[in-house]
Amino acid sequence: MKTVFVTIPSGNKNWDKHFPAFLTACHDAKIKRIVKLSFFHAMQSRAEDPKHYFGDPDYKYSHDDFHKVPLVHRHALCDGDLILKGLDCTILFASHLMSNVLAYQGKTLDQENRFYGASKGKGVNYVSPNDVAEIAYLAILHPKAYKREGISLLGPSPINDSDVAKLLTSCLGTKITYEEKPLDYFDEDSAGLESIKASGLEEDEKFPKGDFKRIVGREPESFEAYLAAKDCMSPLELKVFPQEVNAPDEENKENVHELTKEKQVEENKEEAAKEMIEDSPVQEYEVAKSEGEVETKIGDATIATEEVHVASQ
Repeated sequence: MKTVFVTIPSGNKNWDKHFPAFLTACHDAKIKRIVKLSFFHAMQSRAEDPKHYFGDPDYKYSHDDFHKVPLVHRHALCDGDLILKGLDCTILFASHLMSNVLAYQGKTLDQENRFYGASKGKGVNYVSPNDVAEIAYLAILHPKAYKREGISLLGPSPINDSDVAKLLTSCLGTKITYEEKPLDYFDEDSAGLESIKASGLEEDEKFPKGDFKRIVGREPESFEAYLAAKDCMSPLELKVFPQEVNAPDEENKENVHELTKEKQVEENKEEAAKEMIEDSPVQEYEVAKSEGEVETKIGDATIATEEVHVASQ
């Protein structure tokens, strides 16, 4: 293993305290580089300030409004540990994920046809998780191009949550309403992020544009386009969408039956092939590691891939 992709934390309140031990383990295991997902403005990217960016030893982040959010500040501390450890790293500073509305308020959307926030009608900079995934993909596969680089990932333009509700209404086919809640309705991190939204900071014309277009050559994905790309969504996001009933009508029953038979035949062939490989003394299987590559040999076939591990703190 030579590359580790570290995602955002999930279910562990002390993830930041474990991070130094995690980095030590990576160093001991001779991990060559780490790609980490962080939150926007945990530290500034090179594009925001060419003279003082996250890889600059003289860089000192400012305690702006983003650092009042515990989640963001903990990310900053972990990012600093990663830099000081001297590992080759790429840090992705992403703003509010569009997927959060579906992933964390899916039950409310499904049962009450509404979602909650405290943005006070201000524009919010939501970024598509698909854009984040695309940049992470490039950073993993092209390490030299993004060595010790901080990349800001932002959406195309600010959008207020009532307009998000309209997009959800159109997409889900059900009237969705956005409802304001007091900050004490949310947990500490969520309340802090809602305060950032309500500040209007993200709709200011001086707010950074991010690095996505510079790297990929196109505008970041819009909220509408994100909702339309259901084939890119996780099962958690897809739970919000109405399940399509695929019961065949009378005219299609025969075709469906034939497809089922063909599928069964193919499955039987695959199973027979597996048994042939398992029972044959001629076939060999071995895994050899060299410079982070894995070679899989079955008979005369060889597949080589770069081994990448995904870690969630």
